[in-house]
Amino acid sequence: METLNAEQVKETKYLYENQALKDLSLEEPDAILFWDGEEQALITKNADNFDNAYKKPMDFFMKKVNQDYKGDLNQLAKSLGYGPGKASFSMGDFLADWYDLNEDTLRGLIIDYFDGEELGDIYDD
Repeated sequence: METLNAEQVKETKYLYENQALKDLSLEEPDAILFWDGEEQALITKNADNFDNAYKKPMDFFMKKVNQDYKGDLNQLAKSLGYGPGKASFSMGDFLADWYDLNEDTLRGLIIDYFDGEELGDIYDD
């Protein structure tokens, strides 16, 4: 049996993950594929079946605050366009806006600020 080199293993993994995402797009077309730093991530009801996946948008934002930003809400706010500067909103605006957010709005933030796209749009054949 032939042993795969590192590049072949990487390609095999990519093909497998791509097929899994295509399959998920049929089952859950509104699942979101997005970028969390340099890694792809998912918002899906089937988060337990994927690496770097979250069941709800708030799960992702809680991870960002707690792990990536070490509990610093200012960093989260800045990543979403709030903070000092002429073209941005104040931190008070961030808190007021955050209070009123619902799941659909959080999904929109992920799509807008983390280059997200719904799987149904990606794999629309």
